[in-house]
Amino acid sequence: MSAEEVRKERASLQTSFRNIETSFANFKAASKTMFTAQDDCVKSIGAQKKAIGELLDMAKRKPAGLTDQERTELERETAEQKSQLSRMEVSFPQKKSVLLGLVLGDVNMTLPKMGDRFKYKEDYEKFKARMTMITVLISLLNLTLLPFRFVEALLHCLIVWFYCTATLREHILIANGSRIRNWYLWHHYISVVLTAMLLIWPDGFAYQAFRTQFHIFTIYVGVLQFIQFRYQTSRLYMLRALGKTDAMEVTAEMSSRGLTYLVVMLMIGHGFQVYNAYTLYEITMDPRCLEWHPSALAVIFIVLASGNFITLMRTLVHKAKKHPASA
Repeated sequence: MSAEEVRKERASLQTSFRNIETSFANFKAASKTMFTAQDDCVKSIGAQKKAIGELLDMAKRKPAGLTDQERTELERETAEQKSQLSRMEVSFPQKKSVLLGLVLGDVNMTLPKMGDRFKYKEDYEKFKARMTMITVLISLLNLTLLPFRFVEALLHCLIVWFYCTATLREHILIANGSRIRNWYLWHHYISVVLTAMLLIWPDGFAYQAFRTQFHIFTIYVGVLQFIQFRYQTSRLYMLRALGKTDAMEVTAEMSSRGLTYLVVMLMIGHGFQVYNAYTLYEITMDPRCLEWHPSALAVIFIVLASGNFITLMRTLVHKAKKHPASA
């Protein structure tokens, strides 16, 4: 390489570096403008929602001269506005949950690109499906080929890790616009406690009396969750294609066609939880039971069964009110 070629390459590098400096300066200016516009939008949305609430309060007092038709139109318009404002809010950083704050600190968990949010949500759904199949497989091995306590301990550790990870991911999804029922989050918190108790439950009469039933329960729940995953995935795909739901939705409303068999399977699962509580109660009554774990687990299973049943009933009532002809 000649000296002239080195000088040309040097000049080219200097030119490209100046271009990068210019681009970076433009990026900083655009970022500043974007963040300023973002703050203005967030404030405007908050002010608009507050104004809508005040206007609706005024309309409820039935001021003189305001007809019923005008009040109905006002309620419809404000409902549409609030729905659109909620969709706009999803694009901005959301207030993170206490759990995320404790685990991750003061960090913004809102993904800037909608494509990244959708990819993260899809990864979460695939993660649940994979973990469900793994737990079912290990439970089957525990029941048949590997009936050893240390293998069961590994299963319990895996389930604890799964629920902890799923809960964190769900909080991140909520921060990015997904709507997840509060009970499902509480269900995961309680399930972490339940599985941790199983993990520290000493091997003995009481544990052996319940282990087979718990593995059968785990297999049933795993199969049910996988069926729900396939059903929800197909429903969400169809609703998104029709433009009837948001890309960040995690669950879809049950259709009449798929409602019956899913409700029956869910009810069986709730009944199984109650049966687990009853079995654990019977174990605590046996004089050979010396541990506190069965009684505590019985209470937890009752809480889970009650919460699941109430949530299911509320979902069915909501569907019946929204679609009375198909309920």
